[in-house]
Amino acid sequence: MSSEYAEIGGFDVRLSTQSRFDNNIIKKKHVICNRGGKQKKKSCDTLGTSGVRRKRNSNSTVIGCQANIIFESVYGTPDYKVFHFDELHNHPLEKRSDLKKARQMSYSEKKFIVRDSTSKIGPTMAHKLRSSLRDNVLDCMFWADEIEKTYYAEFGDVISFDATFRTNKYRMVFVPFTGIDHHKKSVTVGAGFLRNESIETYSWLLKAFRKTHGKEPTLVLTDQDAAIKQAIENVFPNSKHRLCMWHIMKKLKNKISDDLFTNTDFRKRFSKLVWGINMKPGVFEVKWGLLMKEFNLEDTRWFKDMFTKRDSWIPGYFNDIAMCGLMKTTSRSESMNSFFNTYSESGNLLLNFMMNYDTVIQKQRNTQ
Repeated sequence: MSSEYAEIGGFDVRLSTQSRFDNNIIKKKHVICNRGGKQKKKSCDTLGTSGVRRKRNSNSTVIGCQANIIFESVYGTPDYKVFHFDELHNHPLEKRSDLKKARQMSYSEKKFIVRDSTSKIGPTMAHKLRSSLRDNVLDCMFWADEIEKTYYAEFGDVISFDATFRTNKYRMVFVPFTGIDHHKKSVTVGAGFLRNESIETYSWLLKAFRKTHGKEPTLVLTDQDAAIKQAIENVFPNSKHRLCMWHIMKKLKNKISDDLFTNTDFRKRFSKLVWGINMKPGVFEVKWGLLMKEFNLEDTRWFKDMFTKRDSWIPGYFNDIAMCGLMKTTSRSESMNSFFNTYSESGNLLLNFMMNYDTVIQKQRNTQ
C-alpha cells in the first residue's frame, strides 16, 4: 500500500526499522522516504597509496526528509493499521517515470540489452531503445551496424528503399535501405521504423541516415510516394531521385483502353522504348513522340505526365551513374522486405523483431 501511494505521489520509499514482540512477530514497521535519514560523513585520504578501491557512496540522495509512515500490528490478527503518518517532504517530488520502480527492468528487457550490447547497437543505444519502447513514445528509429556502414562506404552510390512492410503489432513501417555489392548481390546498409508515412517522418529518417553514414547517396530509387519525394528533396538536395520502373509499368493497364493493352505490338514497342538502357535521351524523346502519335495518345494525361517526369524514371537519363543499370526498380528492396518477413510475425513486439534482426542479417551475409 505504501509503495503504491509513494509511486502515485512521486517519491521512493524504503523500510527503515522494525520492532518485534517476544514471539518474533513484527510489532511496528517504519517506512520512510528514500531521501530520509542523515548522510554519513566519510573521510578520504587523498595521499593514501594503499590501492584499496573505495566503494561508491550510495547515500548521495539522503537529505534528511522527515516524511514517513508507521504501521502497527493489530493484536491477534495478521493485519496492520496506520500508527503515525507524516506526509511533508523537504524536496521536490519526481515524475513517475523517474522513480526507482519505473527504472527497474524485466528479465526480457535485460536479455534484450545484454544481447544487443554484445552484438550490434551497443549497451547505450540498446537501453535508449528499450526505454523508448516501454514508454510508448517511439515514432521513428534508424540503425546501422559497422558492417552496414562499411557496405555503404563501398557500395552506397545507388540505394533503394521501400516502405510497404509492417512487421509488428504496433503497425510500424519497416524501411530497409538496400544497395548492390560487386557481385550484384543485395546488401542492407541500414534500416528504420516509422510510425507513419508523412514528409516529417521520412525527413527524420533520411537525416538519421545521412548523419550515420556521413554522406548522401548519388542516386535514390523509390516508388512514386509524394512524401518520400519531398523528403528526398529536403534532405538529399545533391542526390538524384529515380522512380521505380516496375510501379510505373504496373499502372499502364489502367491508363489505356483494353484493346490497346492487348495490342501486342504496342506493348512490345512501349516496353522496348522505356526499358532501353543504352538509348540516348534525345533518341528516346523522338521515339516517344512518334509512338504517342501513332496510337493517338498525345492528349492522354498520364502519358503527358510521365513524359514530363521522364528524367526521373527512363534509364537513358541515368547512364552517367555507375551501377544504376542494375537497379531500375525497387524490386531489390521488396525482395529484402520479403526476406525479413520470413522471420517475422505481424503480432511481434518491436523488441522481438530487433532480437531477430541480427539473425536475418547474418543469414543474408552468409549467402553473399
